[in-house]
Amino acid sequence: MSDTEHVIGVWEVRQKVFRLQQAGSVSAFPDAVVELLRRDHAYAFYKTLCREVALPLDQQLYDELEHAASALIAEISDEIDREKDNVGPDERAGLRIKRATQYFLCGDFAACDAEIADIGDKGMTTSRRFDVQLQRATAGLAMNNWQRVIDASGEICKLQERGVDFERRNKASVLRAIVFLRQRRYAEAAELFSSALATFCASELLSFEGAVEYAVVTGIPCLNRHEYRDRVLASPEAQGVLVEDSFKQLRAYAHALNETDYATFASLAVQFCDKLAGDAIAAPHAGHLLHETLAAGFAQYLAPFSVARLSTMSEAFGVPIEVLEPALASVTASGRISARIDAVKGVVRALKRDAVTEAYRELCDKGDDISARLVKLSKGLLA
Repeated sequence: MSDTEHVIGVWEVRQKVFRLQQAGSVSAFPDAVVELLRRDHAYAFYKTLCREVALPLDQQLYDELEHAASALIAEISDEIDREKDNVGPDERAGLRIKRATQYFLCGDFAACDAEIADIGDKGMTTSRRFDVQLQRATAGLAMNNWQRVIDASGEICKLQERGVDFERRNKASVLRAIVFLRQRRYAEAAELFSSALATFCASELLSFEGAVEYAVVTGIPCLNRHEYRDRVLASPEAQGVLVEDSFKQLRAYAHALNETDYATFASLAVQFCDKLAGDAIAAPHAGHLLHETLAAGFAQYLAPFSVARLSTMSEAFGVPIEVLEPALASVTASGRISARIDAVKGVVRALKRDAVTEAYRELCDKGDDISARLVKLSKGLLA
């Protein structure tokens, strides 16, 4: 799995097709998708996608992909047969993992899993086991099978404790961040995405530009202003992406709240969360993430005031009071900010809590979270 340019193939195709599905019905696969399928000879994945989006199978394309894939797999099988008496167990396992990887690239995940299961743990080093689990996670992403992704991430965490190199540690962090984002654990995702930027090497899972975007969209609602500035805005790696003209909107969004440009912040928050609705990872939570992001903006705006006029706040955020008031009411009702709206007088009153009350509430929230996880774990063990 050293060829990271190829490993991302089926997952990249899944993301492109997902965006097409969210935009409407798919009438044909675009050239970019066909090019990726041809690059990896992904005949099995092509057949799966045609079935999913109800497109007729192009038999000529399918035969072309299958023929090229079969030739590569046959070549690897011949190498395995030639070398089986000349190499040790680890080298033999390496050759079989090479064949499993080719099955993976083709989208034949069942054959890939069968090959890996037949090798067994005894034939693999910790690093190879890590690579296999990362491959399982990427296949899970391509299949939209999130339980598989979560299971593989758990195995990777165990292998990480045994000791792996820094590149694999970075890949593990990015995978965990993806899982946390999918589970609405935005604060943990923000911490991992931002810390992974300096040594990013997880192209199997995510482009570097994608990692920067996730660091921004999760960092804004979850990191405090100083942490966000230090971990994201001041990061040389993030700056290298944000200065590019093609990312000028992301740059404006990344800096808007930090520079108290609330109108730009609100406008771009809506745009980026709408964009996430076409993202294969974050789509189910795009609306919730917008809620959390606006909560962060409202909380920052109201922090210096005990009372703020709705008209002044409406002007600052660049939206009518009729739009601002229900959004603000939703945020206060969920407890994300401590305030009360007085619609008669047209003001928002901040409700100050003392430190002891805040600490007690935080402790209760953590207790509820732990209880929920224990219930899930017990259900999994009893299933």
